[in-house]
Amino acid sequence: MNSLPIYENDYIFECKFSHTSSLSLGIMTAEIDSSNRELPPAPCYNEILFVACCELTFRNGLLMASFLEKLLANLSKEKVNDWRIEAETGVQQIEEWLGRLKEIYGSQLENR
Repeated sequence: MNSLPIYENDYIFECKFSHTSSLSLGIMTAEIDSSNRELPPAPCYNEILFVACCELTFRNGLLMASFLEKLLANLSKEKVNDWRIEAETGVQQIEEWLGRLKEIYGSQLENR
């Protein structure tokens, strides 16, 4: 299924959030109060990390849509054409949003 690039580019990064890592600990300690050196009880909001999570979510959604399209194409040509028509607007909106993210954040998202 040519899934190695997905593993190398997305899954490994997602694991850094869900498993103990320097990134997950960094999120928890991003807003340490320097006066008392206490960790916050919950992660603090960080715009670039939030946007990176959104980007991964939408990219994974596009990958799932692509997989669903292939699956439907094997089951029924008529159903896959109907599905393509129905999904086209949403897929285009996500692709446009991802393009705008790259324009706004550029290399910040690529260097995660």
